[in-house]
Amino acid sequence: MKSVRSVYKIGHGPSSSHTVGPYNAALRFGQRHPDADHFRVTLYGSLAFTGAGHGTGKAILSGLPARRQTLPDWIRQREGEGFREYLSTVWQAMQAAIQRGLPAEGILPGGLEVERKAKILYEKRCYNESADVTMNRVIAAYAYSVSEENASENIVVTAPTCGSCGVSPAVFYYMQMDRGFPEEEILDALAVAGMIGNVIRTNASISGAECGCQAEISSGGRVF
Repeated sequence: MKSVRSVYKIGHGPSSSHTVGPYNAALRFGQRHPDADHFRVTLYGSLAFTGAGHGTGKAILSGLPARRQTLPDWIRQREGEGFREYLSTVWQAMQAAIQRGLPAEGILPGGLEVERKAKILYEKRCYNESADVTMNRVIAAYAYSVSEENASENIVVTAPTCGSCGVSPAVFYYMQMDRGFPEEEILDALAVAGMIGNVIRTNASISGAECGCQAEISSGGRVF
């Protein structure tokens, strides 16, 4: 007679053979190979025919070691050494543009007598302003501050062009300064945003000269 241990098994329902068995098999296999880059599972017999309906896949995944092959990790691997330092330099330049532009006042160059608006937008709160309106106003003020620095021929970061340089920094700055996101997550976001901008540039265009100004600002809006 088998051991009593064979009677009581811990695992996913709803089936001893379709979920509890595969779960325990995956658990043992994962424990033997905890450093594996990935796992490939092939189902046979009744598991192959009715496994989806019985939740076999879910049971197997829960038994294997959790892996996180993330997009920022892939980008860092592709870009090589020094990429984090590069992103940090980019982020510092973005922040500096906001911090210079936000308190600045006066008329922008160009002869059209356009007045800077970032400071006014940032400080002018309506008496009955909702939280959503406040968020939108503050983010817009951050974006204006960078765009006005761009118009003043000061240092900005293309994101992915000068024409859209205010959009992504404004959102990232808000998430870090107003929502408390850690810098590492901001740098990850910059990496992914840069990749998306690169995809747009490769498969379409980010050029205002080629496709109009919306090609710039729309790609800038999508990178975050």
